[in-house]
Amino acid sequence: MGNRVLLVDWDLRLQGLYRNALESEGYSVVTASDPKEALDYLPQGRFDAIVLELEVTNGLDLTYLIEFLGTNRNLKVIINSRRSEEHTSELQSH
Repeated sequence: MGNRVLLVDWDLRLQGLYRNALESEGYSVVTASDPKEALDYLPQGRFDAIVLELEVTNGLDLTYLIEFLGTNRNLKVIINSRRSEEHTSELQSH
């Protein structure tokens, strides 16, 4: 079996695109819609990496990131972050 990736993204359309791309490269992918759900998968098996959508505005996702790393200090974490439309419009108005 190839490398296992835990993919965390609330947007199911993007989750499907990322999953297809990773699987076409030979990765075994487990998906979760949010970090809390992802934490439930960690005890079930070894993951080589987590692709994590991170919403840094609320700070809670950073707490989950610390918990992920607490399960395995060698775990590779790829952070995918995007700005919400609300924050983008605030920046454009200044």
